[in-house]
Amino acid sequence: MLLANTTAGSVWQNLINSDCLTNISNNILSQLTDVLNQLSHLNANEAIYLSGNGKPSVCVADVIELINKRIARHPTYRFGEKRIIMAYSGYFDGAARPNPGELGMGVSIVDDQQREIDWGYAYKPHGTNNEAEYLSAILLMRQALHHGYTKLDCYGDSQIVIKQINGEWSVSAESLKKLNKKALELASKFEHISFTWIARNKNSRADELSRIAIDNKDSDRKKQKVTNEVIESAPVSNVTPLQTKSKTIVRQLKNGNYLVVEDTLTCIVNTKTMSCNCPVFIINNQCKHTNTFIQCNQQA
Repeated sequence: MLLANTTAGSVWQNLINSDCLTNISNNILSQLTDVLNQLSHLNANEAIYLSGNGKPSVCVADVIELINKRIARHPTYRFGEKRIIMAYSGYFDGAARPNPGELGMGVSIVDDQQREIDWGYAYKPHGTNNEAEYLSAILLMRQALHHGYTKLDCYGDSQIVIKQINGEWSVSAESLKKLNKKALELASKFEHISFTWIARNKNSRADELSRIAIDNKDSDRKKQKVTNEVIESAPVSNVTPLQTKSKTIVRQLKNGNYLVVEDTLTCIVNTKTMSCNCPVFIINNQCKHTNTFIQCNQQA
């Protein structure tokens, strides 16, 4: 798809060069809406060309993600009465082997054409099946918010999680009260969110990912593309290599955060809050990435 010398092309450049949409006119927003409608029919990995030199600049998923992130910062900005923010559907599932036992959490996010645009799974050494279901719902919402998706319809096959989050059932188990509170806190960050029960056979992708987590005793997510424009890094000092079997690259970003690139995972560590957006941290509030930086600070 070629956007060179078009209004949509200038919109994309404005999105790259600005932090918000307030400097974009209604006319350009109208054209941008048309572009989004076109993108919804394309493969998420299809290249978007901003020039006629034959070199792809970005892919469809990058365009949609950046637009959503920009608009998410200004939720009151409208084109007429129509929001440009796209709606997504998310599927979550938790598994315990046995129950209680090892936990696996799986999530999948799809667009309005039911094409998977993000997935993830996480592992926890011990817990109950209901805890796994709650943790998978939390993982789903955090991944959606990370991408700037503020309209999300969530689907799961756990009646207890769906009905408790919806307020239809009370939460009596002490082990679930904290998880229910966290789930409701995350849900409040969305412009629109819903939770709907579905049969297990309609939730096969999330179920598959939750079982992979237990089989591999590991966590993973869809690897994000990393470009030189994104990194723009400064040399890193006082950072020791992470203890992994694969090659790990660590770079400091302009905002002070650290980009960690591994063979199967790309994440960002905020050393001020000592938090990470990897699936392990989302579930356990700690991970090998934050632990490494803590050790580095102690040794400094």
